[in-house]
Amino acid sequence: MQTHTHTHNTHAVAINEEMAEAMTPAKGSMPDAERIQVLQQIAKVAKRQGAWQLAAKKFTQASVDVRQCVCVCMCVWVWCACACVCA
Repeated sequence: MQTHTHTHNTHAVAINEEMAEAMTPAKGSMPDAERIQVLQQIAKVAKRQGAWQLAAKKFTQASVDVRQCVCVCMCVWVWCACACVCA
């Protein structure tokens, strides 16, 4: 039995940490190339939704260094901006 994970943003559903983890295939459960593709799709949706920390985590798990760095930088920038506004 084969299952497919679709992470298209066709419905207005925000992906949270718990959902992303539930959609993340376990290591060894599928070929590495497929697993990386699923992780990248989850990360791209999280990035589009502004969930920078979650996107960085999934890009890291997929070993996509450049996108991971951009997401981490955005996460830090958003945090700093919020700290300045709240101070």
